[in-house]
Amino acid sequence: MIKVLHIGLGTSSGGVAVFILNHYKELNPKQVQFDFISMSEHIPYEEEIKSLGGTIIPVVRTVKNPLLTLYQIYHIITKNQYDVVHIHISNFANIIPLLGAKLSGCKHIILHSHNNGMNVGILKTTLHNINRCATSNMKLERLACSKNAGEFMFGVAPFTVFENAIAKEKFYYNEEIRKQVRNDYRIPESSFVIGNVGRLVSQKNHSFLLQMFAKYLKINPDAYLFIVGDGVLYKQLHTLAHHLNIDSKVIFTGFQFNVSPYYQAMDVFCLPSVYEGLGIVGIEAQMSGLPCIFSDKCVEEVNVSGKSIYLPLNDIDEWVHRIHMQYLSRNLNVRDISIRGYDIKENVKKLEKIYTKKI
Repeated sequence: MIKVLHIGLGTSSGGVAVFILNHYKELNPKQVQFDFISMSEHIPYEEEIKSLGGTIIPVVRTVKNPLLTLYQIYHIITKNQYDVVHIHISNFANIIPLLGAKLSGCKHIILHSHNNGMNVGILKTTLHNINRCATSNMKLERLACSKNAGEFMFGVAPFTVFENAIAKEKFYYNEEIRKQVRNDYRIPESSFVIGNVGRLVSQKNHSFLLQMFAKYLKINPDAYLFIVGDGVLYKQLHTLAHHLNIDSKVIFTGFQFNVSPYYQAMDVFCLPSVYEGLGIVGIEAQMSGLPCIFSDKCVEEVNVSGKSIYLPLNDIDEWVHRIHMQYLSRNLNVRDISIRGYDIKENVKKLEKIYTKKI
C-alpha cells in the first residue's frame, strides 16, 4: 500500500479537485491510499473522498498562524509515515506545506503546478519569485499540467508535464441529455447557447463573458448564456448581468457536481481566462464535440481537437464575430483525443509509476 498525502485542495471544486478525484476513482484502493490536508472548514467532494477510503485532516490556515500550520503538517506526515506528499500549487507565494514536508523527512515530495500566471499583487508576486529561486535546487519531483505552467512555477528547474486527464466517455455527446437539460431550463431547441464552466473568480474573467454576450444578443436575440459554477463573484456577476439588461438570458446554475450534461446543452464553449495552467474544462468541452473559443492566455495544449480558436481579450467584437460565424458546429469525431495524453485510464498508470518510483 502506497500512502499519499495531498496538500493544496482548497474550497473550490475546480481543476485541482477534479484532477485528484478523477484519478482517485480509477486507482486501485488496495495499492494506493489518498489522504487530504484541509485548511478550510470544507473541501470539495468530501463525501466521495470518504467513500473511496480517504481521510481528511484539518489544519489551521497559513494566514492565521503559519508556524502552527508548519508544525501541524510536519506532525501529520511523521505520525502517519506517508510514502508520498503530493503538493498542488498555483503559485510559490506560500511554501509552508513544502517546508513542513521537507522537515518531516519524507523522501518523495511532488510539487505540482496548476497555473501559468497569477494576479495577486506585488507582495505575493515578489514572494513567488523569491521562493521559486530558493527552492530551485531542492530534491523534488516537479509536475506541471502544461509546459507554460511548469516554466511559470519552476523556472529553470526540470519538470515533467502530466496532463489533466478525464474519463472521456462521460462527456460524449448525447442528444437525449441535451433535450433534457434544455427542457429543465426552458431553453428552446432552436436557441443558441453559449457556455462556460468554472469558478466564479477574477481569473476566469466572467465579466468579459457577460459584456461579450450582451453584444452578441444584439445580433442574435434568440441566445442564452450558461455559466456553470460558483465562487466569490457570484453576486457581483448577477449584478453585472442585471446592469447589462441581459439577466433574463443568463443562466447561473451554481455549483454542479456533474457538469457533463451541461456541455450537451451548449452550442459553443468560451473560456476567456486571464491566465490558465491548462483549463481542463476546455478538454471536457471538446470531448463533448463543442467548438471552443479560448483567450490567447490559455495554453496551446488545451486545443486537443486541433480545431479550437484563440482570441485576444482586448477585442470583444472579434469574439462576437467568431461566435456568430456559421461554420462553428459540433465535432462528433473526438474519440482520437485519447492519443494526445488525456485519457484517464492511461494517466492513472503513469501516476502509479510516479508514486511507486524510488527517490
